Amino acid sequence: MPTQFEELQARANKRWAELTEGDSAWIRVGGGTSGQAAGADAVFDAAKSAVESTGVNANVSMVSAMGLMYLEPQLDILMPNGSRVFYGNVESHEVADIVEHHVQNGEPLTERAFAYSGGDGSGFGNLPELKSMPTVALQQRIATRNFGDTDPHDLLQYVANGGYTALNRALTEMTPEEIVDEVKAAGLRGRGGAAFPAGVKWSFLAPSKAPVKYVLCNCEEGDPGAFNDKGIIENDPHTLIEGL
Repeated sequence: MPTQFEELQARANKRWAELTEGDSAWIRVGGGTSGQAAGADAVFDAAKSAVESTGVNANVSMVSAMGLMYLEPQLDILMPNGSRVFYGNVESHEVADIVEHHVQNGEPLTERAFAYSGGDGSGFGNLPELKSMPTVALQQRIATRNFGDTDPHDLLQYVANGGYTALNRALTEMTPEEIVDEVKAAGLRGRGGAAFPAGVKWSFLAPSKAPVKYVLCNCEEGDPGAFNDKGIIENDPHTLIEGL
């Protein structure tokens, strides 16, 4: 018999396959504070209206911000053939034209796009592959791995991308001591500036015999312009919850 988590994974994988491997295009609009401040809500509404008016076979989602804030609002289109094209600084009045050309006619507006991913690059002119862009190429995304890809409010999308697998393993296969040892071995450190080893900190508290223990998540960012913690909270909250 499958466990409850395995059943959840099956539902999540089915939904993710419908979005990424089915016959429908998937139009994603980057949200978050940066995207919405730049007009992402209007772009999202325009995308839904364009799909309805043209009758094209496409899903429309507001997803987390990718992190390329200078290109907000962003809209990208994943086609059934696996190719994905990213449009930047999109204005709502442009969306219908993008949807008509790209989704309905299969002709991406490369002059309005900034990158592509998937496929062999044919038909995209001089567009760079997303992972080759200077602002992306040197990044190794861990806590931000889902940025730009998933809807932060959709549990199934998080689970389909490996979410809660570590928590399930910790709860069903490991002892508390093994968990602390694994966090130590991973070299996980705090993000507050001192970079104190998380596993060491956990080991201080683990032996406590207190009947009730509390975990506090300090998300206050007092430095002017700091937004690294808030970015994770709003763009991938399940990563924070799973870590806690």
